[in-house]
Amino acid sequence: MAKNEKELGFTRRVLGPKASDRLQKHLVTQTLRSKPILIGPMPVRLRFPGGGSNALGNVRITSSDRVKWSDLTLEDPHRGGFDDMAELSAALRRAGFRFKPLEEYSFYRIRFAWQGRETVKAR
Repeated sequence: MAKNEKELGFTRRVLGPKASDRLQKHLVTQTLRSKPILIGPMPVRLRFPGGGSNALGNVRITSSDRVKWSDLTLEDPHRGGFDDMAELSAALRRAGFRFKPLEEYSFYRIRFAWQGRETVKAR
């Protein structure tokens, strides 16, 4: 990968097995991040505990907005590969959002479309 090329990285430790499997099947179309990501194309990579990673394909970032926990609906965890808000909450805590209540954080909601493959709705 070129030095200046951006990458949308995920870790199996944060996502958990169910959401990781959905990501590998290109069923995930959204992520919540602490920093914004520029809109445009980029590769997606899933990292595994202890090293190793798996290139999953390429996506095009379609939108990015700043949200609070209270702005999220049940569609947000579904687009992120989770069954419900509780699973999403647990993943966010594993990702580092654990030092204060989730209601006190702002997130960047990043939506993306898989390239070279038809986007499949997660639910």
